Amino acid sequence: MPPKRRTLLGRSTSAANRLAVSRDTESLERRQTQLDDQRSRQAASRDAESPEQTRTRIDDQRARQGASRAAESPEQRQTR
Repeated sequence: MPPKRRTLLGRSTSAANRLAVSRDTESLERRQTQLDDQRSRQAASRDAESPEQTRTRIDDQRARQGASRAAESPEQRQTR
């Protein structure tokens, strides 16, 4: 049996379109409030980490960043 074809490949769904419109129309104050709330949640999450979890998270981020830098072209590196 052939694999199912993806009909929405490269297209936005109605839910994605709704979210994009919502983001575009939100007020600056609401966006700032959401970002502040996210910062608070992230800080609380990091405060609750054990030293080993912190080390693991930082090591993982370092590996991802290194892979990203290794994959960039010299032109991209110049603009960074």
